[in-house]
Amino acid sequence: MIKKGDFLGKVCDFFGKELESFVSEADGVVFYLASTLSIRKKDPAVAYGEISK
Repeated sequence: MIKKGDFLGKVCDFFGKELESFVSEADGVVFYLASTLSIRKKDPAVAYGEISK
């Protein structure tokens, strides 16, 4: 379970400088995470489903 605003991950350059970070936009459940050392631009890093209230 994740809550709105929880840290989901980050993208760093080759030298470790953080380029972008991601937080959840809603409460939900994580379906999967990308667990690779590289990711292409626009590829999903994480997928989660929102829990409706």
